[in-house]
Amino acid sequence: MGSLYAIRDQTDITKGKEFYEKALAIQEKTLGPESKDVAMTLQNLSVLAQRSKDYARAEALTIRSQGIYLKIDGPVHPDVAASYLNMAIAYENQKKYSAAEPLSQHALSIYKQLYGLEHLDVIRTIDNLSYCAALQGRYPQAVEFSAQAASLAEKIVPQENSLFPHVLHNYAYALRKMKRIAEADKIEARAKSMPGNDQKKE
Repeated sequence: MGSLYAIRDQTDITKGKEFYEKALAIQEKTLGPESKDVAMTLQNLSVLAQRSKDYARAEALTIRSQGIYLKIDGPVHPDVAASYLNMAIAYENQKKYSAAEPLSQHALSIYKQLYGLEHLDVIRTIDNLSYCAALQGRYPQAVEFSAQAASLAEKIVPQENSLFPHVLHNYAYALRKMKRIAEADKIEARAKSMPGNDQKKE
């Protein structure tokens, strides 16, 4: 079962939920309840639950998916790291920042063990830590995380990849909150000039 297809509106979410629930029933019957295909489908259902703001269901699905990945792959594996990050995002959406941040840190630790620093998943997770810190008003720490993510993105992320401008937008936001307006404006302008920028240009 592949990754989640593009979701445009609530109709797509409903159709996606029906699709993956049917797939899950087939997979559990043919492959057993603890196969990697089952884990991936559970994670896709968790993403759909988050988009429907059904965070309790998203959490339960992610916990079950994570348990399968841990059993099959062990604690240091990309799928396990992704499950920690997905859980962190679910908690962020519920404003449970104290629960979210350690999960993101754990995901980052796994990704660093697997890839070192210069990897997209590492950058994405550091960027999420910046976002989480900013949501809690910890802007100096958010700037620190964003500066690290931007430095790494500069090395390995093409400007056509939406991750790069996304990192810069978060960086500029944190700087602006610290009244470092000139720096924020410069970074924001660069982000908006990138081919991968998906934020509306002013």
